[in-house]
Amino acid sequence: MITEWRRSSADHTTITSHGAVNLAPLRWHDDAIESSYPTLGSRLRKGVMHGFRFTLYFEREVLRKRPYLSRELCVRVVRDPIRVEQQGDDRVRFWAILPELGGRALRVVTLGDRQTIHNAFLDRGFRP
Repeated sequence: MITEWRRSSADHTTITSHGAVNLAPLRWHDDAIESSYPTLGSRLRKGVMHGFRFTLYFEREVLRKRPYLSRELCVRVVRDPIRVEQQGDDRVRFWAILPELGGRALRVVTLGDRQTIHNAFLDRGFRP
């Protein structure tokens, strides 16, 4: 397996109206994942986690901002929640109490398919 930082062939160098140069961004590339999951470049990333997928927002922002979270914890919450609610915007909320997080409640938000994890955070206001 080859993993490296490299430029995507679809990226371009552009000059904005203000004269700033936008170089093609480097991105993490993993040949084994790329060949197994061709949608890696799309808005969703196929997870290796039992058929669950993760949005780019989850991968880039949620995991970065909340280092105490992992994909495994979020999948556990979706698989075995103590409460589930449908949100108005075609998203679904799942809650579970996790001993690894000091017995606090973790809320995981998925897209409407219930397989694509979009957000996760400790829910201080949760009451079972």
